[in-house]
Amino acid sequence: PENRTCAGADIEQHWCACLNWHNISIDEPIIQQFSRPVVNFLNNFVSDHKEDCATLTLLRVNKASRLEANNHLLKFVQSSDVDVRVPQFRNASSQPLNETKFYQIQFETTPGEAQF
Repeated sequence: PENRTCAGADIEQHWCACLNWHNISIDEPIIQQFSRPVVNFLNNFVSDHKEDCATLTLLRVNKASRLEANNHLLKFVQSSDVDVRVPQFRNASSQPLNETKFYQIQFETTPGEAQF
């Protein structure tokens, strides 16, 4: 089911591969930094059809989200027992966790107030 959690399915946190979208402020610098280049990408994508397509400009950003992984999954190193029931996690001072971040931006362009 869509609303089932790892805990609800009796899956230990370190095995839970669930990724969660968290809403973030549309005013965060990274959102502002990426919004215009995305519109430029769209304009370049349809550049072979300039006679049929208007040049888009960013009207507004409506929503922004960041995909975040389960920290228990990221810290998991291995199981420390033969039955694979006792997790071994890296400590805070060991190598850094994966810093890759994924963002989702919902925005409107003009003309036409198209939503992407």
